[in-house]
Amino acid sequence: MCTVNIKVDDALMRRINPELNTPDRINKWLQNQVDELIGRMTTHGISPNSHTAQEMHSILSDRIRRAESGQEEIVSNNTVCDTIKKKYGF
Repeated sequence: MCTVNIKVDDALMRRINPELNTPDRINKWLQNQVDELIGRMTTHGISPNSHTAQEMHSILSDRIRRAESGQEEIVSNNTVCDTIKKKYGF
């Protein structure tokens, strides 16, 4: 494991979620975001930046088609926020 330091605009963080109002809460949220990103990148073996614009258009079009046909589970923003609040105590 390594430790890195980053600077974030706390006002922008509160725009994402008003409950991201302390350094501890911001740290926990950011750690979760980084963990998930790294997990996705290592699971799929492909960097999200490795796709061409045409490939991304195709991927997104396919996801939209699946969502519209009911083949994808749609999760509301409220559900996502509630899950984060329960998991991290925000």
